[in-house]
Amino acid sequence: MNMMFMSFNERFDTLESSLDQLIANRVSLAVDKRIYSEINRVRKEIDSKMDSKFDSFQQSVKAEIAADLAIFRNEFKSFKGASYSNRSDFNSQSHVDRSMNIVIRNMPESASENTQSKVNALLKDGLYVSHVTVGKAERKQPYRPGVIIVTLNSKEDKHAIMKATTYKSIQKCVHPS
Repeated sequence: MNMMFMSFNERFDTLESSLDQLIANRVSLAVDKRIYSEINRVRKEIDSKMDSKFDSFQQSVKAEIAADLAIFRNEFKSFKGASYSNRSDFNSQSHVDRSMNIVIRNMPESASENTQSKVNALLKDGLYVSHVTVGKAERKQPYRPGVIIVTLNSKEDKHAIMKATTYKSIQKCVHPS
């Protein structure tokens, strides 16, 4: 009986110790699972809050950049438009004006002359181009007397004048004998 009692006692001791280890392991696993799930929940919550903060920050930065970019584009377009319009006005005005200009040299000057009517008379009477009228005629004074710059109304007028022009016909009109 004593042996039996000892074997039961030994068996109970092993069951107790194994039961203690089993309970400790199960409690440890349950606590680990709970801690792991809580850590994951907190991590997901932090990630979602960080994502929302990052998204809102990203959206605000995008909005600021878009606004600044729109302002920059408008300023650039206005600058570009002003630059091109000034350049095109300058180029077109000088290019078109110069392309429709003719120069008359050695035209005698009188005291009370109307340069435009004098040039119109020269074109009609001297070159026999009656359908052409002068847009503007001005005498240049600086270093050569007798120079007149004539601006015509169209390229067709200039072409008609150049077609009718010969050196003898001009000399006959400017210096009649």
